[in-house]
Amino acid sequence: MCRFSGRFLLGVATLFLAGLSPAWGQSLRDSSVLQYVPADVDLLLSFAHNREQVEKVAGSRAVAKIVELFLQAQSIDREPPMPDEVRQLRPAPAGPNVLVGLVAEDAPAEASDPAEPSELPADEEPPIEIKPANPLDEIQDGIEKARDLLENADTREIAEVVMDMLGDEVFFYTQGYDELLAMQQEVYGKIGKEMMRYAKEHPDEDLDAEAWMKQLDFDRILSPERVAATQTPTMVLGFKLRHPEQMQPQLDRLEPMIKSLLEEKPELLEGYTRQQVAGQDFLTLTLRGEMLVKLVKENENLDPDALKRLEPYLPQIQEKQVVIALGVLGDYFLVTAGKDLSHLENWGKGDLLLDRAELAELRKVQEKTVVSISYSSSDLGNAGTGKFTMFDYYRGLATYGLRSKEFNLGASVQQRLGVEVDEFFRDMQNLFPAGGAALRFVVWDEDGYQGYLQNWAENLMLDGSQPLSIVNHLGGDPLAAFASRSQYHPEYYDILAKWSARAVMYWEELGVPQLPEDGQQGYTAGMAFLRPFILKFHEITHDKLIPSQRDSQVALVIDDHLKLEKIASSAPALDKPLAVSSPAIVMGVSDAELFQEAINDYRELINMGAFAAQLAMGDKGPKWGIPKPENETTPHGELYFYQFPIMAEAGMDDRLMIVMGINADTTVLTIHKELAARILQSTPPSGAQLKASVTENTAGVAWFEFPRLVNIWQGWAEYGVNHDLEKAIEAIAESAEGAAAGEVPEQPEAAPVDPSEARKREKILALMTDGFNVLRCFEGYQSRTVVAKDRSVVTRFTYRIHDLPQAP
Repeated sequence: MCRFSGRFLLGVATLFLAGLSPAWGQSLRDSSVLQYVPADVDLLLSFAHNREQVEKVAGSRAVAKIVELFLQAQSIDREPPMPDEVRQLRPAPAGPNVLVGLVAEDAPAEASDPAEPSELPADEEPPIEIKPANPLDEIQDGIEKARDLLENADTREIAEVVMDMLGDEVFFYTQGYDELLAMQQEVYGKIGKEMMRYAKEHPDEDLDAEAWMKQLDFDRILSPERVAATQTPTMVLGFKLRHPEQMQPQLDRLEPMIKSLLEEKPELLEGYTRQQVAGQDFLTLTLRGEMLVKLVKENENLDPDALKRLEPYLPQIQEKQVVIALGVLGDYFLVTAGKDLSHLENWGKGDLLLDRAELAELRKVQEKTVVSISYSSSDLGNAGTGKFTMFDYYRGLATYGLRSKEFNLGASVQQRLGVEVDEFFRDMQNLFPAGGAALRFVVWDEDGYQGYLQNWAENLMLDGSQPLSIVNHLGGDPLAAFASRSQYHPEYYDILAKWSARAVMYWEELGVPQLPEDGQQGYTAGMAFLRPFILKFHEITHDKLIPSQRDSQVALVIDDHLKLEKIASSAPALDKPLAVSSPAIVMGVSDAELFQEAINDYRELINMGAFAAQLAMGDKGPKWGIPKPENETTPHGELYFYQFPIMAEAGMDDRLMIVMGINADTTVLTIHKELAARILQSTPPSGAQLKASVTENTAGVAWFEFPRLVNIWQGWAEYGVNHDLEKAIEAIAESAEGAAAGEVPEQPEAAPVDPSEARKREKILALMTDGFNVLRCFEGYQSRTVVAKDRSVVTRFTYRIHDLPQAP
């Protein structure tokens, strides 16, 4: 019991990670790093108001309650302290020289039982008593050690500086990294093309990796001029300081340590200096390209031929350099790396990222408390996907692999597979989107966190051209729901079917002959049996199922309306009906008649396969089939369902079953009829985001009410505490096994509860109630996704959070 409550409280503390309402907000242009970040950065990550969020959480009533519950949980197993007068007169054990009754504290020790001597043999040591560790003692010990450490003035000063660094704003940005990444992707693509070129020039040879490498012209992959033109990227890691003057003494203390480390490498020490940048002292270390060139030339393990190939690149590398700098500029402590220090000298000058068109939505909220920002440029997005160059690389690898000695394929097969490889990667290339810019930011307000995400990458999936009508079929009031409409792409299935068929074809041509004779016979017989069913499955899917799903709307619903009144005959009775979370998959239907035909055809196909297997295998064949489902007509559609008699026999709730509902525009698959009927009925949703999705063009929507899920957890947790959860689960399993064996399980009689155990349960239930109330501070999540006029995908989301109410 106590162990369970401790884990429960740990879960409460872990889940409660977000703050409450902010105290203030300042303009991003005046108070954040965006007043300095240049417009041409390719990546920015920023986290702000960190101290304020932590203080809000630490000072909240919810966290105070978590601490209180944790302390109370440690004392659940402890009995109340014994009064002194009772402690002095305690029951005495029976013995030959001791009177039975109450004796004083100085009474003689308990007499030993002759059958159980009190003294151990001389050659045996008494067992070591291991006492369980008290978490409170460990916490207290850690606090004492931290207090001792902070009594040192230098340590305390360093700790204050570190807290200052992390407290307000931490950011990281790069410039020019997109160019370096693009060059890397370009190299991969050219390697692939070189592989294909070599294979074409040697049509009658098995390709050898060593021979290919020896003839490879590096200049065709990466020219020295391309290396020279590629700039060293700039990277800046920064921390906003409330007390920047406290950082300088720490840098003074750090400098001798840096010099001491560099003394082992004189060439590195030569590049170290302390210099003025933008009127401030910076510790700088210059890593020159000539140092790398020297290491390459002195490398005894480097093959002379490889060194000869690298020689054209060494002059370009020698001209490169990386300058690492540490220092304070304005209110920021900066750690930077780049080709020089120009990014520091131009700090805050020129065009700013905040003024770019992609950050228009961020500018609208710059007066609010923005706690996180992430941005990546279009160039970085395109370089990162490498849509075209990387597919050239994969094509080259595949072509080269098919021509290698290991496969030993004939020339005609190699030629055919080469054509197939080209076609395969052309098909795959069309399934991958081109990259684009992306922006994400989060605002902290009195309701929790409000977020915005915009992605300019090529959108090949979501369709936001019309309202999301499937939201009217979420059951009206879902605990959670996730719905979207995708673009209708029947050709995607055609691509999958085409390459699945060709994979089987080449396996039968090249792989099956390598099997032993009995394996070949088994495969041939098996495929002769399966092939008609596979072709029929493809026909049903291609001609009926996919056309019936042209609407392309889909939703996942979690509902909490069903309340179980019993769980199993042999399990303890429920104290009250308990809610369960009921999942449902909902899909929009464009042709209900065609969809029903597809489902019926699948069932008949499975039954035909089972029957054919029975004929072929005799007694060893399957003895099952899928019967025709029961049917029920409702005002809003037809329900088709399968009940499980074993559940009723085991005393379980017989409302649980497999149910499919269908009407003219919707189909649902769930676990009980009431939910299926409710989803088929068109019901306006609750909640602003859900309502907007059925009246305005929407690509996707999400909704999650966390307190309702907590209500379910609490009900079952209380049942588990009152009736011993492990035994209840065992009883459910026994009921199912007994029902399967034809036995009728009986309801067990309630066992008497020990008074001390009852008191312990009451304490645990009280702690759990408070703990679940803390969990309810997270109210839930909601989001809505649309496709903007510029074809970017925009998602607005909210995490709703509140504190515990003030005690009366």
